[in-house]
Amino acid sequence: MINFNPLKLGKYTFWVSFILGNLFLFGFLFGVAIQIKDIIDFSIVGGLIYLYVASIINVVILLSLLVQGVIDVEKRKQCFNGIGIMLINIPLAALYAFIGISLIDCFNI
Repeated sequence: MINFNPLKLGKYTFWVSFILGNLFLFGFLFGVAIQIKDIIDFSIVGGLIYLYVASIINVVILLSLLVQGVIDVEKRKQCFNGIGIMLINIPLAALYAFIGISLIDCFNI
């Protein structure tokens, strides 16, 4: 049987989502700072697509950890801790979306 650690899965999912979200946000800010429209457009479109795709992937992983935690009593605490770490992404994603939309309006892009 595969040695599956749900806590590591939750942590990795959190960090990958967090780092990629930061790349799109700071890519947008970098594009605005040096005034290159292609970087700005790529960051806006890529960030929005990433927001939707990452949301779906995170929900699927979250639900799978939830089901695993309910079924496997031995790994329940690890599964719920991994879910808790992943849930930190929700307010961060909302904050980044708000910041991105505000910046788009602020710079009239």
